[in-house]
Amino acid sequence: MSYDTKVLLADLKRHEKVLNRLYFDQLGILTVGVGHALGSRPVPADIRDAMSVPGVMDTPLHPDVVELLLVLDAAEADKQVQNLAALRGVNFGALTPARQMVLVGMSFNLGVNRLGGFSKMLEALAHGNYQEAAAQMKDSLWHRQVGLRAVELEAIMRKG
Repeated sequence: MSYDTKVLLADLKRHEKVLNRLYFDQLGILTVGVGHALGSRPVPADIRDAMSVPGVMDTPLHPDVVELLLVLDAAEADKQVQNLAALRGVNFGALTPARQMVLVGMSFNLGVNRLGGFSKMLEALAHGNYQEAAAQMKDSLWHRQVGLRAVELEAIMRKG
């Protein structure tokens, strides 16, 4: 990887909710720290209600634990993106560090399987067409759901 990991981690903290306790993300998935999902499916409403009793989700994690989870999750997102890129004919190493961080950030946010669904974006990247890759990012449900984060990442993809 040629990007600065410290910059990536700072960007992820800026884009994600950072909490030192358990919380439910926008999809209802039990999460902790910096977007560290503790499962892959939403928690049913009746269980969420039971967990909302004061004290159940209030025990704080030590900041070092939150940071370690972030570092491990970012490294895993990087590894998965590089594998996905290789499978889709994208030369990850030839991308600018900023574009590499866009893909890792998207994988961190979406998961590699959902990122893999951006077939047209990945195809555009395989051909070095960054304008089209950015256009494909913009033309997605993800872009509409995440708002400013997506606008920022799309602009980075365009400019490099």
